[in-house]
Amino acid sequence: MRALLHLRQQHPALRTGRLIHLFSDETGYAYVRESRPGGETPQAESLLLVMNNSGQPRTLTLDISGTAVEHAQALVPMLSAPAATLKGSQITLSLPGCSLNIYEVQ
Repeated sequence: MRALLHLRQQHPALRTGRLIHLFSDETGYAYVRESRPGGETPQAESLLLVMNNSGQPRTLTLDISGTAVEHAQALVPMLSAPAATLKGSQITLSLPGCSLNIYEVQ
């Protein structure tokens, strides 16, 4: 919990960023928190947050074409998030059960 609070303190997008929904189903939810330069935010920042509410691991593939992160070049795992694969407009994530995974979008 302390690590999440520290992450929130270090990343304005988690505090004041715009919330953009990407995907949801019975056990998963993916969204972007995006901040723009100005005020306490010196530069734009986009973070991808992906939740797996199932007790089982799952692989999730997101189509990001036409979304706020369609021009992503890389996804950098934060905290202990597993690596994500980005190919064209597809993101593939192997998510542990009952997890919140956060990625910096570059």
